[in-house]
Amino acid sequence: MAFRLLKYITRLWDKILKGQPKVKQLPAIFSLVLYQGKAVWNAHLQLNDLIEKPNKSFDHYMPQLEYMLVDLAQKNIEAMVDDAHRQIVLHLMSAAATGKILPISQAHRKLIAAILSKDSALDLIEVLFSKY
Repeated sequence: MAFRLLKYITRLWDKILKGQPKVKQLPAIFSLVLYQGKAVWNAHLQLNDLIEKPNKSFDHYMPQLEYMLVDLAQKNIEAMVDDAHRQIVLHLMSAAATGKILPISQAHRKLIAAILSKDSALDLIEVLFSKY
């Protein structure tokens, strides 16, 4: 995953440089992986761990990239975010992996019903940004 993220980041930076050749600095990119699988995440979080080096003195000269992993199966979602709408999204992502979507939908049925009852995008945005 670390190498894949490096490729995504360099592609984005390359696109920026092609569109704005005089840019002096590239934007910072925060690498975040939301994992919703059943198995325990076992991929390296740092790119440097994937590179074979003769000894530690090479570490300083290797590309550095570390990403933040949020394992939805291993986290208390309510403790991660305090916003009900974000909690619902994270619960639904987690439930999609486990197939346990019914308890999630029952726990948040009032908000889900309000969302489904809206006719326009503007009404939907109003529901999503209100405290329910």
